[in-house]
Amino acid sequence: ASKRTSCPRFKKHLYNTLKSAWDEVIALNRNKRPKNLWLPVGSGTLTSVFVKFLDPHIKVNCVDVRVLDSKDERIQKIQTYPNCKLWRTDEKFHEKVLRAPKIPSNEHYDAKLWQFIQQYAEDGDIWWNVAK
Repeated sequence: ASKRTSCPRFKKHLYNTLKSAWDEVIALNRNKRPKNLWLPVGSGTLTSVFVKFLDPHIKVNCVDVRVLDSKDERIQKIQTYPNCKLWRTDEKFHEKVLRAPKIPSNEHYDAKLWQFIQQYAEDGDIWWNVAK
């Protein structure tokens, strides 16, 4: 992992920021808990922080956007988290997404989740669009 994303202080601040934002999203949705969360995966840091505070009934759909090799230990670790499912894009990270959503999202990162969301998401799912 990069020094920044493996730094305990960085992860602590990321945890606090994500938890606060998550609580706000839940409050805006009248405290209705989603069944599924969709996350982009570059290094796995975002997933590793989310799983620390999410309710265990929430399924986390992690879409590997192919920043790292699928055999990288950080990608493999995602498969050990309870309630996480790992998906993988066909496009490599440097390739633009083939089917872009009609909302702002990074064509090399978040937008690559769109194909999975269109096919598998349920009403009320949350897509954590982080890159735009």
